[in-house]
Amino acid sequence: MNSGRPSKQKRVEWSAWVILRYSFNPRLLFKVRTSFQLVLGWMKYQNSTDRVYQIFLTLLIFDLFWGFPRLFIHKIDQLTSSFPLNSSSPTPHLASVMCIRNRGHLDVDDLSNMLLNNVHPEGGFVSFHDQPQADLLSTAVAAYALSQSPAGYSQLAANGLGFVSSNFDRGAFLSGNGDPSRDVEYTFYGLLALSAYAQSLTETQESS
Repeated sequence: MNSGRPSKQKRVEWSAWVILRYSFNPRLLFKVRTSFQLVLGWMKYQNSTDRVYQIFLTLLIFDLFWGFPRLFIHKIDQLTSSFPLNSSSPTPHLASVMCIRNRGHLDVDDLSNMLLNNVHPEGGFVSFHDQPQADLLSTAVAAYALSQSPAGYSQLAANGLGFVSSNFDRGAFLSGNGDPSRDVEYTFYGLLALSAYAQSLTETQESS
């Protein structure tokens, strides 16, 4: 597995590396420097086509470092509202907006229904509704978004866990779409999916 530090120009890979590498008690200087870099990156790449997904990753990092006041969630939701949300939207986009709205206690019923339409019958989530194969990125963000929802979707967890575990390879994770590469980004997705499915199952057991 390639465990080197990704370039900051590769925003998604770099964000995943930050979360994995510094999940436990990061140093204050690193948190301040990284937060500053995230703000600069947001200004530079604010017109990127994957802006919504970058917001999702940025929120995870800020929440990990400082916590995130709900006051700002409504403003962030406004920033993403210009992007279309429909059955043709990519799963990571739908899941990212759902996470943002979950944090602000906004309505997510339509988003959860659209996400559930992208469940693969053998486990996991597809990136688009008409895709034949699930992938780990879509599975991770969709499972995480649904696990944060008030309703919860534990009935998906068993098949989802099977899909995620099938892509575990020698201490890391594969993408799930046939790519044999093991890297930091997909290891982050694998761990995120496992924690989300585990949370759904735990909450179901506690409520029964």
